Amino acid sequence: MEPCELARWKEIAEFSPEQLAGFMERGRAMDEKFGRLAESMRGGGHAQACGFKIEADRLPELLGGQFKSTP
Repeated sequence: MEPCELARWKEIAEFSPEQLAGFMERGRAMDEKFGRLAESMRGGGHAQACGFKIEADRLPELLGGQFKSTP
């Protein structure tokens, strides 16, 4: 991740065409990697993807924004 600082943004704004091309290619590669990860989780809800698994009857609680560890 790039630092979220104005000084770094200034450096990026002043990149040469070659530096900018490399920067954009790295970003494109990260986007593709993230896209594949998100696609692989599309089936969703399984413990291997989410780190936990819940019963379907708790879904409204989760979607409501207040997911308690003990229902």
